[in-house]
Amino acid sequence: PGICLNSQVVAKSEEGIPALIGLVRKGDERAKGYAARTLWHLAGNSESVASIVALGGIGPLVAMLTLEETHAQELAAVVVARLTRSHPDTIASSGGIAPLVNLIRFGTPVAALHACSALADMAKLPAHRDAISFDANAIKPLVRLLESKVVGTPETAARALAHLARDLVECPDDGGAASS
Repeated sequence: PGICLNSQVVAKSEEGIPALIGLVRKGDERAKGYAARTLWHLAGNSESVASIVALGGIGPLVAMLTLEETHAQELAAVVVARLTRSHPDTIASSGGIAPLVNLIRFGTPVAALHACSALADMAKLPAHRDAISFDANAIKPLVRLLESKVVGTPETAARALAHLARDLVECPDDGGAASS
């Protein structure tokens, strides 16, 4: 129950992921939303994540974070958050930090939660901490999210802040000392 394997086989087919990325890149907002939703579901599979990244899907998804339509921002944020788990450098190098910080400042509560999650995963890597903390000025909005009433948001903001507070050490998600 819950996963329709036939649909995932079709969507992950040789033509499926490139076509979905094309819709995110050039479709109208409704088409972008449906395509992003499909990519979100497919991104639960590591093979699909590799295909999305290899086929240039991250750039259009990052661009989707800046659309005016808030539902489109939410869908893009959830996909970007899922992709950031395994590809934080690619999200950062695609210009993802600034729009994610913008969503934690001005986005809907759903968009803010997922943007915060993506930033927390990027902040595990020392290379992204200054860009998040100083260049994008994320500290104050993250601190404000500690007071959010949305389930999971205060914890996710605290996780992001914990990773940002680390020195030049790559840290595991538990916030403990990095193993040698």
